[in-house]
Amino acid sequence: MKQKKHFDSPIGRFSYEHCHSNRYPVGIDQKELSPYQKFLIATPEKALVDLLIIRRGWCSSVKEMQEILFEDFRIEEEDLMELDLLLVKEIYQSFPHSSTEFLIKVMEKIKL
Repeated sequence: MKQKKHFDSPIGRFSYEHCHSNRYPVGIDQKELSPYQKFLIATPEKALVDLLIIRRGWCSSVKEMQEILFEDFRIEEEDLMELDLLLVKEIYQSFPHSSTEFLIKVMEKIKL
């Protein structure tokens, strides 16, 4: 069963969902504000993959993924090209999912 938590703050609502332990660490960076203040943050690649998996679910074609990315999410092709394809593939290897698979295919098609 997926665990969901929601937190309301002055800047907005934050939602957290349970993530399989194999999937979590790939695409997470540790940043440091000071020697005593460190935090974990998702890379843009990890954030996009998580958004696709959690919010959109399963994907069945390259065309469907293109519609999600370019029409629903309004991502520009240029911005997608800036993402690290190798990292997206590594994320896919840690937790295979159809959305990530078709994201990779769209990215490869654009980078040709």
